[in-house]
Amino acid sequence: MMQLRTVLLGAALALLLSGCSAEAWYNGMQQSAQEACRIQRSGPMESCAAGRYAKPYAEFEKERSVLKP
Repeated sequence: MMQLRTVLLGAALALLLSGCSAEAWYNGMQQSAQEACRIQRSGPMESCAAGRYAKPYAEFEKERSVLKP
């Protein structure tokens, strides 16, 4: 669990510091989550990868825009 947090935090920090767009940030988080699933030892990767950041960015952004005030 701690490795997953470290990987995700590192990716988020790198993307934020580089001034990436929201889509680039989201794609980076998808890649980090997939990498974390690869190194995770419990459960199949498919169930892990189906979690957070599994949606394409366009679908994520559409859902997010509905939630914006």
